[in-house]
Amino acid sequence: MRKLSLFLTLTALPSIFTTLGHAQNYALRFGPQTEAVFPYHPSMNTGATATMEYWVRADSPRGDTTWFRYQGSAEHKSLTVTNNGDIHYLYAGSPWWQGTWYGGVTLPGAGTIAGDGEWHHVAFVRRASGGWSIYRDGVRIVDQGPGSGLGNGCWLTCNVINATPPTQLGNGSLNLPSYDIDDLRISNVERYVDDFVPSRGWIPDAATVMLLDFNEGSGNQVLDHSGMAQVGTIQGPNPSWEWLLLESSCGSDTLCYCTGKVNSLGCAPSIQASGDTSLTGPDDLHITGTGFLPSTPGLLLWSRTAASTPFMGGTLCLSPQILRTSVQVSGSGGVEPCSGTHDFFFSHSVMNFRGLNPGETVHCQFLARDQALPQDKVSLSNALKFLVKP
Repeated sequence: MRKLSLFLTLTALPSIFTTLGHAQNYALRFGPQTEAVFPYHPSMNTGATATMEYWVRADSPRGDTTWFRYQGSAEHKSLTVTNNGDIHYLYAGSPWWQGTWYGGVTLPGAGTIAGDGEWHHVAFVRRASGGWSIYRDGVRIVDQGPGSGLGNGCWLTCNVINATPPTQLGNGSLNLPSYDIDDLRISNVERYVDDFVPSRGWIPDAATVMLLDFNEGSGNQVLDHSGMAQVGTIQGPNPSWEWLLLESSCGSDTLCYCTGKVNSLGCAPSIQASGDTSLTGPDDLHITGTGFLPSTPGLLLWSRTAASTPFMGGTLCLSPQILRTSVQVSGSGGVEPCSGTHDFFFSHSVMNFRGLNPGETVHCQFLARDQALPQDKVSLSNALKFLVKP
């Protein structure tokens, strides 16, 4: 079979891409000595009850990411994920830190936020009783009653005074890269009593006193959508707006993201998977593309990382190093015009040959010829990712 020159050039794609945002879905990565600073606002008086929560992500241990308000002996409120992933909190109480800092104590079960490249939710709830809880990914990992660390009621004060020091968010005091952060919410109520499934994209309500979605995507401002209209200014040399994948389930062990390129018949090819993604389980993992033209050549592209890059009139959803399979001609799944299908058997031998190890993530996208398109004569599926399991 004659292999198209287009397919032969795919492994030589440029290594630097211009990343585009889709639906303004971003996160913020705080670099060394970088933070967002919000001037005093009376809404930050959360009273005797409060919930502080946000989403964090890192691909390795990093410097701290902290939501923090402090004014002498009158106001102490913070929620921190530290450089090794430990969760620390402070809410107008004693001891100073519940954790390993400043002579505090280590809380059994406080756990860590792993540097595994995945998003994790952390929340601290201050209760009217004087008790408090810490949640990690919706699971209550610390639950303390009144008088246990925060005193009976407010040991100092639960009120935010008109403090000169601002609300700070980020990594301003450390010379280390920090976590990605997304969807931060501060509330003046106890949001969580029992274990829960964490959500994102929160809608502000009467109890919301700060709501940051980090969807600005550029510049040095972080905007509050709680209705209080607070504006934070990013200070420091190394902030980075990170585009987020818009993901949805497309199989028992796979997530789909990105968008396909509509072909000459108006169909948007799609990708899916079936089978086991492990190296030792059933050898039955198939990556399938549907909605293509029948009897046309195509192949599967895959890499270890994702992207969103303009490519051949569509979007390339992978970043280097990009590998390609051999060319195959699409079969026909029926009489419909877009009944063409491609199938790649992602076998154990392929994984082993390519040096894939448990814990690595694989990103895949189909590309096929479409001669009827007026230019850039290829069609593209959306993309999927799967985790290689042991």
